[in-house]
Amino acid sequence: MKTAIDKAIESTPGTVALLDGVISQKITPFKVGYVVEGTPLIDPALLTDTIPTPVDQSSPKSK
Repeated sequence: MKTAIDKAIESTPGTVALLDGVISQKITPFKVGYVVEGTPLIDPALLTDTIPTPVDQSSPKSK
């Protein structure tokens, strides 16, 4: 169950938690799994790492 929750949180960049989360158990012959759904709570500070920063392309100064 922990792995399913971790995958749900990690599936959206910047997510730190799930709001109104629902965990359902999925049972098939020979296999048991979980489905995790919820609204991601996103920390804007973590999103700055995913936005590329502009590169300074000015020409080098001559001496």
